[in-house]
Amino acid sequence: MPQLPSSLVVAVSLLSVVRALNVTLPARAPSSANSIAPDHFSLSIELDGWLNWIGNDTRNEFFYNALDNIVRLTGVPPRIRVGGKSQDKTFWAQTADTITAVYPPATDDVPFPEPLRVTVGDNFYYKSLFLPDNTKLIHGLNFQSMDSLRGVYHLNSILNSYSVLPEFKERNIRLDAVEAGHEPDLYDNKYPPPYTPQKYVNEWTSWTSGVLDFIPFLHPEIHEYGLKYWAGSLSASSRESDAGFSPHALFKEGLLTKTKAGTAITTVSQHHYSGGSNCASSATLQDFVGKSQVRSSLSVLSTDISVTRANKLEYVLGETGILSCQKAGVSNVAGSVIWSLDYLLQAAQLGVSRVFFHQRIGSLSNIIQPSPLSRSPIDGKELSSPLQPHVQPQYYAAIIAAEAIGSSGNVRVSELKIDNPSVSAYAFYEGNTLSRAIFINSQVYRRSDGRRPSVRVTLNLPGQGPRIQPAILKRLAIASADDTSNLSWGGVTYETEDARPSGREWREHIIPGQGFDLRATEVVLVSFD
Repeated sequence: MPQLPSSLVVAVSLLSVVRALNVTLPARAPSSANSIAPDHFSLSIELDGWLNWIGNDTRNEFFYNALDNIVRLTGVPPRIRVGGKSQDKTFWAQTADTITAVYPPATDDVPFPEPLRVTVGDNFYYKSLFLPDNTKLIHGLNFQSMDSLRGVYHLNSILNSYSVLPEFKERNIRLDAVEAGHEPDLYDNKYPPPYTPQKYVNEWTSWTSGVLDFIPFLHPEIHEYGLKYWAGSLSASSRESDAGFSPHALFKEGLLTKTKAGTAITTVSQHHYSGGSNCASSATLQDFVGKSQVRSSLSVLSTDISVTRANKLEYVLGETGILSCQKAGVSNVAGSVIWSLDYLLQAAQLGVSRVFFHQRIGSLSNIIQPSPLSRSPIDGKELSSPLQPHVQPQYYAAIIAAEAIGSSGNVRVSELKIDNPSVSAYAFYEGNTLSRAIFINSQVYRRSDGRRPSVRVTLNLPGQGPRIQPAILKRLAIASADDTSNLSWGGVTYETEDARPSGREWREHIIPGQGFDLRATEVVLVSFD
């Protein structure tokens, strides 16, 4: 049998490991580039567990530090939505102090059950002073009960902190908006079916108008402070069809025009879990984190986004995650960073104003586990010693995005054309000038796979001549996509007892035209400043 020349054998071998990829980065922002806010990465937190996050008697230093790490990069904290399913089970009571929640018993199958009923008092909202300065919050109100009088008292309690107390004003911790109800398109089991967009709009306008009519008597300052609403908060969308719930259907029924409450709407919120509730035993990480999967899951929202923005409203993903049902080996592993970062930036490319990653105590999908857990979030079993607060892998996506966006408040992002099924890239422009770029290799690599594939990426910067000035490169180090810890960003880890970064930052200096290797399951940030 004839043998191949040794040089050809080497070339074929290298081809299986390193493939050349030339990427052009426009020096000036293209017209398709979208603005991206410093708080594009935001958080949605279940109302019943809110004090576990921020603290009750004293500030939760771990959670505060995790937020402050982001503030140091972007200049502002993530926005925080306090709501979720538990908001439609929550009532305000004058006799309550902070919060009382009634839960069914915890089991191995359901270690962190949802509440049956939640009662809050005025001090519940006062605790928001434990947050970093300049935090903006969206508070959810119980719309499902259809009790507008209780809604008035509840909103009055919220405003007693945010718009009245001088401490909130001094530290600029603001009520950004109120969200009435959670996923009303799923209210069929609470109302005589079918519950339609027409019924929802009629009830929403009646409820919110009743609240707006009374609040100025209790809070004359509200006209100066401003009271804004989120609307929608839908679990899914029928898009342009009139047969179901969607922004299009809500606007058609007069959501924005029927009453003065419509003029207070600034934002339409939809909920979106990239993989839905696909927790079948055969589902693997690659089924969710791939480049094509991220784009196909978000592209279905494009009509809703354009319809909303055409009405001069912001469109947000008010509750999102990789899976609504959680899945060990997907939701909680290092490979999920790849999904969350690509998903976050792809959403910005489509016109999403902010992405609120949903958090609840004990969830495998959490960015942060803020307080000790007595049960395992993986198998639900009671632990001999509590699992201490810690950041989870997706936290690194928040840090990387924050560093790429920066603190100028004048940044646009544009996806780069990449002819590779696993590699995504985004360019960031300060004003119109190229400043940074992120490269993501979504090919899943596990240490059991053996040799790790990589792609050689060379950068072409037209109009800038031979780029001799080196660029600075940082890498997200992931040893294996199925790891649950031991990640580092530019040599720095955030997996510490206090959530503060530890380690010596490590950067590479590269010549753009000579390029760099991008390994499977890796993220690289290149800075041109």
